[in-house]
Amino acid sequence: MKPEQIIDFKGLRGDPSDNIPGVNGIGEKGATDLLKNFSSIEKLYEAIENNKSNDLIKPRIKEKLIAQKDQALMSKKLATIKRDMDIKLDLEDCVWGDYNKEELNNLFRELEFYSLMSRVDEANNNGSEIINQENKKYIRYIILDTSEKIDGFLVKLKKQKRFVFQTRSDNDDLSQRDLTGIVFLWEDSPIYFIPLILKDNKPNLFNTSALSENSSLEKLKPILENENYKKIGYFFKRDIENLSNHNINIKGLVFDIMIAAYLLDPGKRDYSKNKVIFDYLGHKDIEEIESEKEIEEKIKNASIIAKLSHFFELHEILKKKLEKEKIDDLFYKIEMPLIKILVKMEINGVNLDVPLLKVLSGELADKISKLEKKIHTLSGDKNFNIKSSQQLSQILFEKMKLPTNGIKKTQTGYSVAATELEKIKEENIIINFISEYKELVKLKNTYIDALPKLVSKKTGKLHTTFNQTVTATGRLSSSSPNLQNIPIRTGVGRKIRKAFISESGRKLISADYSQIELRIIAMIANDKKMKDIFNKNLDIHTATAAEVNQIPIEDVTSEMRRAAKALNFGVIYGMSVFGFARSAGIDRDRAKKFIDNYMEKFSNVAKYIEKSKEDARKKGYAETLFGRRRYLPELNSTNAIVRNSAERMAINMPIQGTAADIIKIAMIKIDEWINKYNNENKDAVKLLLQVHDELLFSVKEERLKKASQDIKEIMENKSLDIDGKKIDFSVPIKVDLKAGDNWEEMERI
Repeated sequence: MKPEQIIDFKGLRGDPSDNIPGVNGIGEKGATDLLKNFSSIEKLYEAIENNKSNDLIKPRIKEKLIAQKDQALMSKKLATIKRDMDIKLDLEDCVWGDYNKEELNNLFRELEFYSLMSRVDEANNNGSEIINQENKKYIRYIILDTSEKIDGFLVKLKKQKRFVFQTRSDNDDLSQRDLTGIVFLWEDSPIYFIPLILKDNKPNLFNTSALSENSSLEKLKPILENENYKKIGYFFKRDIENLSNHNINIKGLVFDIMIAAYLLDPGKRDYSKNKVIFDYLGHKDIEEIESEKEIEEKIKNASIIAKLSHFFELHEILKKKLEKEKIDDLFYKIEMPLIKILVKMEINGVNLDVPLLKVLSGELADKISKLEKKIHTLSGDKNFNIKSSQQLSQILFEKMKLPTNGIKKTQTGYSVAATELEKIKEENIIINFISEYKELVKLKNTYIDALPKLVSKKTGKLHTTFNQTVTATGRLSSSSPNLQNIPIRTGVGRKIRKAFISESGRKLISADYSQIELRIIAMIANDKKMKDIFNKNLDIHTATAAEVNQIPIEDVTSEMRRAAKALNFGVIYGMSVFGFARSAGIDRDRAKKFIDNYMEKFSNVAKYIEKSKEDARKKGYAETLFGRRRYLPELNSTNAIVRNSAERMAINMPIQGTAADIIKIAMIKIDEWINKYNNENKDAVKLLLQVHDELLFSVKEERLKKASQDIKEIMENKSLDIDGKKIDFSVPIKVDLKAGDNWEEMERI
């Protein structure tokens, strides 16, 4: 392709980065082939109109081109740079010159142009004479690689009331990880690095001599385990895990910079050291490092460790902001104590029935193969790839001519996402088979085949990672593997849960908060009817159906209850009439009437919905009962779709976020109880998993009854408090307790 054909290429292929649509259904190869044959869009359409293109264009592509001619020509126009403007340009004025770095930092930080500052610095370093080499800041960097140096360092360290520290390791996988070094510094001190020899004698991070693990760690252990030495750091969870592998129970962890940054702005996706430094200190150059020990090669990861030099300054800034925003209690009394609990859960792991999953994998492979044949037969095309969204879209909407009203469009055609296919499931039986096929393939690939590979060779258990700084609502998430998305209402999902098994002589206990979010909305909205339902211990969905339909509870049908359930949970997520109609399986008119009746009967819930949006718009954020915030600048967007989405978040966040806070507080209280209980009954109870509103425990069989009673009592305590901060609930909090040999086959306790 020639350079001058780029505008024609974009006219056909489109360019998502510039919102140039192109012709739907024509990709990179298709556009390239067309231009090889016709050189430009204009000549292409000239050939089509004069019937001179039959041998060179497939009929299906020709139809697309004819139908979207205006869009193709407009796309080419959008891609064409206008070159006839009267612009006076003096190249001398374009020479890179001096600039006000502080003002530029502030502007980039405000606009979140994170990567631009480093590019500016690169430009400086590649020829600009702005940087004054004499003003470069250097951090002294000392490698403690002899016993004498360690002893001298310890004398200084013991005099410090607080210090920054961070461990270094060689692997993200907890069960495969080895500690390779520890970094220390305090105010106005050099950076001290203690390299450690790895068990397999691999070179350490800095490719230099290192001390024996045992001799170094034994000397550090008394200080690391002394809570009177206050430690500041970043991502303490990893440090705790790294040191626990060496029998060090670190104490005195007072401030985790990553978690503080997350609490102050939980809507961001990046809480890396670079990003936090940029956000709160402007773009500060990582100072040059000079080492007391000469090293021939450039020190690996030196810049990573140099970032610790900013941690004291970050600590002061973040600490004051937490206090100013009145979320310091949330930080110190919920999020910080939670770190060690998550570490224990990750180390505990859970037993997995690998043979069961292998059998299930074979069963699913057979089902998937049969579904594939059905889909190919119904479509009349045995060669297309069902996993290809583009090919599936072409089969459904072009070949089979299924309706496209309301179906979202993408660059490659109509969407075949599960939510879109749900809209046309009544049109053709093939949609049901495709949906089932997709679900089974996803479960097989994501869980059934993947989980056995994640079982640790060292422990024989599955160890997930709990993430504290991912969700904007405060909920925990998990990864490697993600256990939050195993569907519990499908047969295959339940079989996957069956593979999570207890150890010999132990049982699993599941403690699940019952309808916690509905109980929270009843309390926050102070809705008398909803509170009465919970206080009388009635089924909320049946009682709601009775209220809305104005009939006695005993006359409520299963269909009525199903609709009421869809709306009860839909209210939490700001469900629309259309969404409710689809969810409840009823027509829109009936759905609207149902919602209107609901809002009339539960009038304070209706008021809460409007007030939550109004309050969030005024404050700029929504918050939980415990003060956790989610900032929602999109509430003032001129884009209705963006604004409506933010309004749904404003409704949902106080409810879902409070539920997240409650289960975190319960985990802290339960951990305190476990520590005391296990002192008398060694290893009797272990907390294994937290999934949504559920906690999963491993308990010795002989302690099952007592442990379950205590867990239930702690979780159902109506006055949950953290060091005196209480939230008194006006509805009962209920926990469903079950026990069994696996996560699925459990009996109520």
